[in-house]
Amino acid sequence: MKHTESGSEKSRQRPRRQRRAYLDDLGIYEPSTEWTNASEGQEDKRQRIWDAQQRRYGFDSRQTWSLHNSMTELLYERLKAYLPLADSYIDLELHKISFEGEELTQKEAIERLIGYCREALAPDFDSEDYQGEKVAEKLWNLWAVLHPYMWW
Repeated sequence: MKHTESGSEKSRQRPRRQRRAYLDDLGIYEPSTEWTNASEGQEDKRQRIWDAQQRRYGFDSRQTWSLHNSMTELLYERLKAYLPLADSYIDLELHKISFEGEELTQKEAIERLIGYCREALAPDFDSEDYQGEKVAEKLWNLWAVLHPYMWW
């Protein structure tokens, strides 16, 4: 096998963009790992720092700039993956929780959380139903009640 790249050339290459399928499906949403102030086609001067942080920690400082978005991204992606997997192994109708005066099954609560995450990440500012910070409050309050049941 012929190796044509030197070690130094390889280390200078930027890592490929990690696919974030569920976030990509939101359309216009830009994941926190994409945030930069560089113009289109230019590399941000901080990219080498972010690359080093990615190698060392598995994430970079951009995910701390807006930690509420980063945590919502993480929860959204995991809930989207969890729902079809868990639903095929356990009865998501078994556990019932009380939230804001309603009784919800685990499945209903997960679906509601997914909706809250979607609204928080890609809000429709022009909608009459736009609730901004209230959505984030509902999201984390519901998660606080539901999270003990989130295993399979």
